[in-house]
Amino acid sequence: MYKKAIGTVLLLLVVAGLLYRFLFSTPQVIPIYGKWISDDPPYDDCYMKITPQEIVFGEGQKLIGAYRIIRIEDETKAGKYLYTVHYDDDGELKIAFEYKAVNGGEIRIRNQERIVWTRSANTDPS
Repeated sequence: MYKKAIGTVLLLLVVAGLLYRFLFSTPQVIPIYGKWISDDPPYDDCYMKITPQEIVFGEGQKLIGAYRIIRIEDETKAGKYLYTVHYDDDGELKIAFEYKAVNGGEIRIRNQERIVWTRSANTDPS
């Protein structure tokens, strides 16, 4: 009987801990959320917008595509913050970024590191 009581107490503690985590924990803030623009030709009229639900690509006032985000992976490697956005475009695609918290935030697309994207103060969709 003593072992059964200890088991019940442990089970209740685990359940209480899980409930606390899901009900009272603060959601993770992902710094790549927002609208991103670049001054680098040929991207100087393009934008990317990343929300928890979708990633949007556009040029000027034209929407190029909006895609549902499947998941976002994040890792810290050698002091760098790396994010990989997996999105749905009739199959899973991904785009990877390195994020730096300078000048209000900047990202560089992996394999295009020379091109800097900065956070736009303009939050309009285009």
